[in-house]
Amino acid sequence: RKRAAYEPSIRVPLLARWSAGLRAGVEVDQLVLNLDLAPTILDLAGAEVPANLPGRSLLDVAGATPAPDWRRDFLYLDAWPAGRDGPFELAVVGERYKYVRYRWGEVEEALFDRDADPDERTNLAQDPAFAAQVAERRARLSGLLEEARAPGSWMEALSRE
Repeated sequence: RKRAAYEPSIRVPLLARWSAGLRAGVEVDQLVLNLDLAPTILDLAGAEVPANLPGRSLLDVAGATPAPDWRRDFLYLDAWPAGRDGPFELAVVGERYKYVRYRWGEVEEALFDRDADPDERTNLAQDPAFAAQVAERRARLSGLLEEARAPGSWMEALSRE
């Protein structure tokens, strides 16, 4: 069960083989999601990818030069039980930084530098040197929630009741 915003929980390796279109040994370091699999399969089959289908074809990053407009971050939402106003945990996972917002009882924040701290053991959210990064990531989370048409209350704390 993938239920935490930490890399050991959300990272899933993907291996692909397509001798007609991929060079052997190509490693892709872009942020890809399981949502990208359906558009990729349709793209490989030569079918039109519906505009309303979430995700993007991985063929955009599998070439020699990845698409310059490939995603720079993504929204992570924890599952939530019926009767609760949204997830307990939300995150913006970026190429370098990951911002996690916990809503259980009170709002708590975490910021991890994925380059310097790949095991996500050092929370930088309270470090004054990273205040601007926390504010930027917080705003990005709010924006991603708005894009997803999630209620604004998802930025607020959930009752422990």
